[in-house]
Amino acid sequence: MASYRFKIVGVHYAVNTDYALYDEETQEMHTRTATRLAEVDRERPTVVLIHEPTNPVDTRAVMARVKGERIGYVDKTQLDTAHALLKANGGLPLRTTIDEVEVRKHGWLHVTVEAATEVPVEPSQSLSDEWNGWTCTLPVIAPDDAQFGRMEAEVMLDEVLSKFMAEWCPKRSPLAEADFDLLEEYMHIWLKNALHDLSEEARLTREHYIMALKELEKLGSQNTTTSQAGVPQNAVPPSQEQLPRIKALVFQLVKLRTAICGNKRMRIRIDKWWRELMQSKGMENLWDTWKVRIADDPKQGMDEIVTPLKALPFDLFAVVDKRELFFSRLHYNRVPRKVFWQIVSLLLLRDRTLMEEKGCSKTERPSEEGDRETRCPLEEVEETFTVEIPDKLQSLQAQKILAKLQKKGYLDEDLQPSKLKGWQKGVLAFEITNRLGIYAKWKVMSALWKLHDKTLRQYYEKSATEDKSIEFSKKIKEIIG
Repeated sequence: MASYRFKIVGVHYAVNTDYALYDEETQEMHTRTATRLAEVDRERPTVVLIHEPTNPVDTRAVMARVKGERIGYVDKTQLDTAHALLKANGGLPLRTTIDEVEVRKHGWLHVTVEAATEVPVEPSQSLSDEWNGWTCTLPVIAPDDAQFGRMEAEVMLDEVLSKFMAEWCPKRSPLAEADFDLLEEYMHIWLKNALHDLSEEARLTREHYIMALKELEKLGSQNTTTSQAGVPQNAVPPSQEQLPRIKALVFQLVKLRTAICGNKRMRIRIDKWWRELMQSKGMENLWDTWKVRIADDPKQGMDEIVTPLKALPFDLFAVVDKRELFFSRLHYNRVPRKVFWQIVSLLLLRDRTLMEEKGCSKTERPSEEGDRETRCPLEEVEETFTVEIPDKLQSLQAQKILAKLQKKGYLDEDLQPSKLKGWQKGVLAFEITNRLGIYAKWKVMSALWKLHDKTLRQYYEKSATEDKSIEFSKKIKEIIG
């Protein structure tokens, strides 16, 4: 008899079906989630695990259901095991028992599956087979500084982490500070440069870093030098000063992972990146190479681009015009890095071809309003290039205020806060909405700045403890009038 334990996540979203990403969470929602989890904890019903191949984001998703309702999903890090058990069960749903429930507003539960024998678990080979069956011989955009920065960081992090994980640190000091500073510096470099790498290699690297740092955190939290498996007798845990820094790195890595969940989060993640790619030197070189290849015949070029796109596995071509969903599916279907950049290059060539057909330059914005046919280039490309401005900030008065703040350098070209501290963002949001008489301050400004409204509100509350907040507020008032 073999037992397999799974974490069921996403209960909050399953219970609150009316919740939309980045909506303000209410106490009623939190109460609803906690009440449902408490009910599950009290009754301990059977939880059924079912593969959901039609999931719009991850075709490998395994849904958890209780008494006719969805309660969440198997944590994606455990999907290989879940699919191995489903396969061993003839593809039929799995019955599980609940052995732990975390009752809180974003709680979860753990369930156990009992199998007659141990089931061999292998990484999803079928996905690799699918990608191996797709080929493309068209030119690929050259690696940019971000890719070189990521590669450099990975080499350095492998060296530093292997030292920590193998030797931990001699007794002379808890994790030599110079080495720890190096770890921290290169982890930030990796986080910055791997932001848009949605490949399987990047996912595995990120999970490796999370696991390694959590091991360090665990050792430090135990605050002991007693022998553990794989840890030498002379091991010394991280210092109490280093622990918060380790936790912060773990948080940022996990945040990078969760930024892939949800179409809006994915859009936030890629829209500026896509504009930078379209305007990059690498794209110019790719386009020059492409024009020579097709002998300036756009129709022939578009046919060559679309053919491999149509051949993409996992029905990806069906969502090629929904950029956020397309990239989410690439990630969840474990696209190899080489294939990822081949696909990115195809999409860049496709967008540039359409822009040329419309008579637009790579940086030009359409001046026409209304009919999509008069705009350039594609709907999804145009949306990627556009800053989403909430309705309440589209008045003439609001536009004048935002323009003034741009001119003074408080907002960048995309109307995002420019080099401002958290509390300054809170004050700026308050003064803008106060001047415009907007009641839902945090919700409106967080939608523009791509922040959670609670975060923005907390920034403003923090300003009360800042000595310079009154002076900053006065300065903003003078600018917006």
